[in-house]
Amino acid sequence: MGSTRKKDGEIFKSTENWNLQFKQLKENFNIGRNHHSLLKNSMWVFMLLLATIMWQCAKDEFNGETTGVCPEVHSTDPVNGAINVLTGKIITATFNEVMDSSTINLTTFLLKKGSVLIAGTVLFSDHLATFTPASLLVANSVYTGIITKSVRDLDGNALVEDYTWSFKTGNAPIVVTDPVADVALGSAGNFAILSGSGVTNIGVNTLITGDVGAFPIATINGLLPGNVNGILYTSADPIVGLAKTDLTTAYNDAQARSSNAISLPGQLGGLTLVPGLYVNSTSSGISGTGTNGILTLDAGGNANAVWIFKMGSTLATDAGTSIVLTGGAQSKNIYWSVGSSATFGTNSIFYGNILADQSITLTTGATLYGRALTRIGAVTLETNIVIKP
Repeated sequence: MGSTRKKDGEIFKSTENWNLQFKQLKENFNIGRNHHSLLKNSMWVFMLLLATIMWQCAKDEFNGETTGVCPEVHSTDPVNGAINVLTGKIITATFNEVMDSSTINLTTFLLKKGSVLIAGTVLFSDHLATFTPASLLVANSVYTGIITKSVRDLDGNALVEDYTWSFKTGNAPIVVTDPVADVALGSAGNFAILSGSGVTNIGVNTLITGDVGAFPIATINGLLPGNVNGILYTSADPIVGLAKTDLTTAYNDAQARSSNAISLPGQLGGLTLVPGLYVNSTSSGISGTGTNGILTLDAGGNANAVWIFKMGSTLATDAGTSIVLTGGAQSKNIYWSVGSSATFGTNSIFYGNILADQSITLTTGATLYGRALTRIGAVTLETNIVIKP
């Protein structure tokens, strides 16, 4: 490894050949030359090993762990003994250090109701492991979460023992057939692109279905009437100003939603989410490849089902990621309320109405089945397809 770390004024070194260290230790302390020094030298060996372990476990980033023991489960959500947990709850466990993601899966992160294993999806990012049940949990029931000692950190260190905790769901399940009312867009609903600070497009093949406008900064760069199947407003028209006012009302409505909120993970790829209000105080998005780059929204047969995704900061998707709608889900009933800005990766596919406080950027080839609406910042396009539902 050849790395060094300073702690309490000393340097602990990790080398590729421990035999060299023990040989040097033997020479320094005359190990094996006489029986009187055996105990003394054994103590030095023990101290060296202890120091090495302490160095390896000094990489945690949380307070309150057991000294010299790594890794550990630092916290869970729900916490041990929690009651009245929502039946749509996503279960998380936070570690005290970055873990080896290949060791965190459905065989090492388990959820049980009695002796029955609950089906679901496990994802890991940085310190956080997320278990998303395949269906709603049963109301008024006790569940047990288990992190097995097979999980390891990046140095190969495992949990000392299995970590278990329990919680109980509430009496009333979340209704999945239409859990939240939609967000009223008003006249902003006429627009596929609505901006507070102009629209910029690169690429002659951009195609927008729906009106396009900006207010109060009405600058439109790179868009021609042939790019827009709708009205292209090139000045600060009062119609666009009214739409901006309606957008602000809709944005504030979405940001104020809190009833029956479900925790929204930072990584949405690989998940299947039922209708509801999902909240993340910071950022969220879709990353990964294959199935880990796909978010599925399942309406369960209800074409009027509504999703509201509220995040305090950014929304971002990686190149090639996508959203899949099933069970009658419709893009017009999906709302993304973004506290700052949204960015969509190259050739990604996204569904829903994006209400961003700041800017929205669609990179090359990104397709949006929905609306790109910003209160303050600009909308930036590059050879995109945007279709207003």
